[in-house]
Amino acid sequence: AQASLGPVQDKLRLAVVHGDANDHNVVIDAHGEPGKVALIDFGDMVETWLVTEIAIAMAYVLIAAPYEHKLERGGCVLRGYQAELPLTPAELAAVYPLIVARLALSLCLSSKEAAENPDNVEYTSLHAAGGWETLAYLLGPEGGPGWMPSTSLAAGAGSA
Repeated sequence: AQASLGPVQDKLRLAVVHGDANDHNVVIDAHGEPGKVALIDFGDMVETWLVTEIAIAMAYVLIAAPYEHKLERGGCVLRGYQAELPLTPAELAAVYPLIVARLALSLCLSSKEAAENPDNVEYTSLHAAGGWETLAYLLGPEGGPGWMPSTSLAAGAGSA
């Protein structure tokens, strides 16, 4: 990730980000009313690059997506984000390495936590299986740095 980010890191905007936008930190209205959505768990909130917010959210979406739909689901999330808060070309270039870095970090931390707290392994390993599959996908022939944003994910930016 460091090698990929080196050329663009001075061009990345800073912001305060949630830092852990995932399916377990989103609360929706039980009746499905539009606009009734909230994020919880602000323990990872930090000032960092704005693009980390979408990279983290995309990492979790990709974990949950079936193997054959990862590109499609990732693209939907990125296009939706782009429609609301467009990323710069430098930020788009940073998305892929930041997703890979987040997955690697999450997998290392969950493995460590599972070893130290075996009674809590069900929770600490919640995303592990999908995380390993997603990391293999992104680093394999279907993935790679060309996986996005230079491919179809950034296409249609601004359209949801």
